Amino acid sequence: MGRFQVLFSLRSKLFFAFFSVSALITMTITYSLYSHMRTDHINTLSRGIMNIAAVTALQVDGDTLEQMVDPEQENLPEYIDIKERLNRIAGEIPDIKYIYTMRKTDQSGQYTFIVDADPDAESVAHIGDIYDGSELTAMAAGFVAPSADQEFVTDKWGTTLSGYAPVRNSNGEVVGVVGIDIDVETMIKELADFTYKVIYQSIVVIMLCAVAIFFISNRFARRFRLINKAVDELASGNCDIDLAVDGGDAIALLSARINNLAATLHTEREDMLLSTIKVLVNALEAKDKYTSGHSSEVEALTLEIARELRLPEKDIFNIAIAATLHDIGKIGIPDQVLHKQDKLTEEEWSLIKKHPSIGAAIIAGIPSLQEIAQIVMHHHARWDGTGYPQSISKTGIPIGARIIAVADSFQAMTSDRPYRKGMPI
Repeated sequence: MGRFQVLFSLRSKLFFAFFSVSALITMTITYSLYSHMRTDHINTLSRGIMNIAAVTALQVDGDTLEQMVDPEQENLPEYIDIKERLNRIAGEIPDIKYIYTMRKTDQSGQYTFIVDADPDAESVAHIGDIYDGSELTAMAAGFVAPSADQEFVTDKWGTTLSGYAPVRNSNGEVVGVVGIDIDVETMIKELADFTYKVIYQSIVVIMLCAVAIFFISNRFARRFRLINKAVDELASGNCDIDLAVDGGDAIALLSARINNLAATLHTEREDMLLSTIKVLVNALEAKDKYTSGHSSEVEALTLEIARELRLPEKDIFNIAIAATLHDIGKIGIPDQVLHKQDKLTEEEWSLIKKHPSIGAAIIAGIPSLQEIAQIVMHHHARWDGTGYPQSISKTGIPIGARIIAVADSFQAMTSDRPYRKGMPI
C-alpha cells in the first residue's frame, strides 16, 4: 500500500508538474507565434506600402502640386491628371483603400489635403481640408523620406496601415507628401481567427500530454522544441518551414497549421513582391514605352540563357525579375534625355549611366529584392572592367548581371530604333 501511495504521489507530481510546464510552454508559444506573426506581417506590409508610396511620389508633378491651393482648381486638367494617376495606381493594388496628397500647415501636426483620389463624392477631401496628424509620426517623417506606420491606425475612415513619401518640385524642394492607406480590417479578423484556432489546438495538445505523460514525454518535448524553433524561424523572417506531421494528433495538427501559416506568409510576400514589381513596371511603361517591349524581350532571352546554363530555379526566378526591372532606374532620368534621338552630350550620357544605380536604389528598399538589386546594379558591367557604374570585372560580376548584359546587348543590336534598323539575325 505504501509503495502504491509513493508511486501514486510521484505520478501525481509528474503529471501536475508536466501539465503546468506544458500549459505554460503552449501558452508562451501561442503568444509568441501570434506576436511574431503579427509583427512580421505588419513589417512586411509597412515595407511594401512604403516602397509603393515612394514609386507613386515619382509619378506626381511637384511643380503642379505646389500650385494647387484653391478648391476651385479641382476642375483644372492638371489636378484631374494627378487624381487619375493616383486612381490608376490604386486600381492595380486592390488592398489600397485611400490614396492622396497633403502639405504641411503653419501649425505643427496639422496638414491640408491637396489631391484626394477617393471616388466617393461625399467623403472625398478637397484642397485645403484640414487633417489632424499630430499623432502620426510616420506622416511627419514622410516629408523627409519614405516612411510607413509601424502599427495599425484607427480614425473615422477605419483601421488602416499607411505609407508616405515626399513629393519634390523641380528644385528638389519638398512640396507635399503622397499618402497610401491599406485596409487591414480583413487582416485583423484573420489574425483573431488564427489566434482562436491556435488556442483551441493548444488546449487539445495539453490534454493529450496529460493523458500520455509517462509514455511520450521525451518525444513530446522534442516535437515542441521543433515547433518552438519554427516559431523562431518565422520571427526571423524565414518562411521555409516544413514541420513533420506524424499522425493525426493535436501536435501534428498544430505543426500542420504552422506549416500552413508559413506557406501563407510566403505566398503573401510573393504577392506583395509581384504587386510591387507590377507598380514599378507600370510606372516605367508610363514614362518610356520602348522600355516595356525591350524589357519583356530581354526577360525572354534571359530565361532561355539561364535555363540553358541549368541554373537553380530560384536563381532563374530572381534573374527573370531583374531582367524585367533592369531599366527601372530610367524613371529617374529626365524625359528630354531619355527620349533624345540625337547624339547625347557627355553630361547627358553621364545621366544615362546613372540608371543602374538609381534602379538598384529603388529595388534595394524591398528586403526580398536585395539579390535582384545587385543584378540590376551591375547589368552594364563588362568582363574587362570597362562597364558602369562600378568597374567590376570577370567573376566579380554576378552571373545574373552577366546573362542580362548579353541578352540586353543582343536585343538592342537586333531591334529597330528610331535612328537605325536592327541587325538581321
